[in-house]
Amino acid sequence: MSTRVEPTRMEVGMRRFGLVFLLAAAGLLGACAHHAPAREGEADPADTPQLEAPAKGRVLSSSTYIRASYDDVWKELASAEGYSRWYSAPLAEIVPERGGTISFGAKDKPIILGKISRIKKGEGLSHSFAFSWFENEVSNVHFTVLEQGEVVLVDVVHDCSSAPQVAGIIGSHGWQKALSRLKSLLETGEAMPWPDDAPRK
Repeated sequence: MSTRVEPTRMEVGMRRFGLVFLLAAAGLLGACAHHAPAREGEADPADTPQLEAPAKGRVLSSSTYIRASYDDVWKELASAEGYSRWYSAPLAEIVPERGGTISFGAKDKPIILGKISRIKKGEGLSHSFAFSWFENEVSNVHFTVLEQGEVVLVDVVHDCSSAPQVAGIIGSHGWQKALSRLKSLLETGEAMPWPDDAPRK
């Protein structure tokens, strides 16, 4: 009889955002959760991409208003410590300047790589976004962060028009979930749990 192993926080976040199979491919899921491998000739459910069908290039977008100071919102977006508190994968590195690197996952084995093209407090942050397994699929993430009275508008546009597999992984509601966690974190002090809408083993 197999022993049920509770998923780690990192695994849960990735699963909710549609990235669990990437962790498995990177060897991080097994290392974190210590799940038993599938028998020879059988597919491991953790290795199966959870893509929306049909996967095709498109532009994903989401936005939210947050009742918090602009400085607090910016800190959560422009620092590794802040970003890791609400996003699905820990921000391993960010060099906050144009041309600087940004990477997610483990420092020695990042799963998402990018280059910053814009980072300006009072306006927003833009960077390229590529899963390390899809070398030919580079997408671009654009955050607009604007102070609007007592609230701050955070708008994200993820241009996956040339990256259909990335679009399929992120899904229609991926960024909505992430921004909801950012909003609840800043307004209540605790990030909203990931919605329990992912397939379970």
